[in-house]
Amino acid sequence: MARPRVFDQASWRRSVVMRDQHGRKWGFTIDTKTMSPVASGIWVDWSPSELPGGKRLIPPQKYLRFDPEDLGTVVIDYDSWKADLERADETWESILQAHATGMYGDKAAEAMERPPVPLLRMVGPRPFPLALVVACEQGDPWALGLEVKKDARGKSVWHKVPAELQPVVNQMKPYRTHEAEAVAAAAKPAT
Repeated sequence: MARPRVFDQASWRRSVVMRDQHGRKWGFTIDTKTMSPVASGIWVDWSPSELPGGKRLIPPQKYLRFDPEDLGTVVIDYDSWKADLERADETWESILQAHATGMYGDKAAEAMERPPVPLLRMVGPRPFPLALVVACEQGDPWALGLEVKKDARGKSVWHKVPAELQPVVNQMKPYRTHEAEAVAAAAKPAT
């Protein structure tokens, strides 16, 4: 006599590969009843751009939109992502201003222009740069982590950081890097 089939959580799930609006592949586990992802997506055949501090340029899961009618597509909601980053940056600026005024008084404007390390430690890191999200939305190959080609040994060759985004990427350096640069600059003899 055949055993009755037991339906458990695993039997209602399956793995699928979806493409975003840039053609990049994402791997998801979906619930076959609702056709909705049940776990975070992972990138397939592309590599998110690496940023200072070990960060990667990956859209947060809350900005990924799924259409149950078109199972093979995931859409990155850039409008919501950009709006959230703009709000976060405004909040960060107001906190920076409040702490700069408290710490430096009349010299707060100078401190805000190039925040010293103690002020940055109080305020925390600046929110993720909006310029990088705009670059992704506009299809910049580096920001999207798209491969250029394979070299003779079969290793992937990736795009370089575009010159217009280099200052934004440099701004993301961890505080310790800024401290090291300040110490090195102070140690240099004046010419």
